Amino acid sequence: MADKQVTKTGSLQSEMTIALHTNYAIGLWLGRKREKQEDNTPVKHGIIGMPQFFVRATLINQDSLNNNPWADEAMYRLEEKLRSATETMTGLLSNWMKR
Repeated sequence: MADKQVTKTGSLQSEMTIALHTNYAIGLWLGRKREKQEDNTPVKHGIIGMPQFFVRATLINQDSLNNNPWADEAMYRLEEKLRSATETMTGLLSNWMKR
């Protein structure tokens, strides 16, 4: 007998799995909290991690879809930075593979 698959309407659901193999990669994924001295002067600035980046990018995208011109500009800049980084990484990898 065939298995029945239940389909529901609504938002798309997906699952992402990522394997991090180095402490450096884990640090990049998690980010870093801001460190302060006892007099509250910063020692190290905070760095957002990838989950927080995804949250912020999702908010920008939602606002852009709602015709927010500031979000449109932020989305454009984000897409340009991603395109530029992709081109840079592709070039570096192709040079590395030619060795």
